[in-house]
Amino acid sequence: MDAECSQLPEQETADWRALIERLAGGLGEGKLALLPAEGVYGLHGCGPAGHRRLQEVKGGRSESPFIILISSPAQVSRYAADLCAEDRSCLEHAWPGPLTIVLPALADLSPIYTLSGSVALRCPGDALLRDLAAALEEPLLSTSANRSGKAAPRSYGEIDSDLRAQCWMGVDDGPRGGTGSTVARFDQSGKLAILRPGLWKPDHSS
Repeated sequence: MDAECSQLPEQETADWRALIERLAGGLGEGKLALLPAEGVYGLHGCGPAGHRRLQEVKGGRSESPFIILISSPAQVSRYAADLCAEDRSCLEHAWPGPLTIVLPALADLSPIYTLSGSVALRCPGDALLRDLAAALEEPLLSTSANRSGKAAPRSYGEIDSDLRAQCWMGVDDGPRGGTGSTVARFDQSGKLAILRPGLWKPDHSS
């Protein structure tokens, strides 16, 4: 059975708020949702239960953590060690936007969210994802809506039917550009080192 699909309502309307509430409820129960992101469509889960389901559905991700989406730059402190003023200023300038940053994780953060002591965070440009992250008590986890090794979908219709069948709900907001977020980390000099090129460009932060 295919995932239930809704069209994205106008922001800050009653339908918008109802969608956020419904998504938060389902994700909080360990269900998965297909949602539009900056450049591609993403597969989303919440907390440990959602993490397990994402691993089952995504495949090939046993050692690679999923991105945690946050509602604002201030939420970095929930997951990552303290940043210096320069690094924090850089993120506040780049976010919200398609920049995923790899940071040293807090020592007590569950290892399911980390790799080699690091955690990947993004404050997304999409208001739907930010509002959803704010509505959830557990971390909102994100990955592209494709099987490992296949291209990320640019539209809801490009998502494989077998993947849609394993999700509870989807939101269609039309086509995306097809390029995912840039992934970066701060090097020892405090500059951003690009790990994976994407939508966000370093010169946009200057």
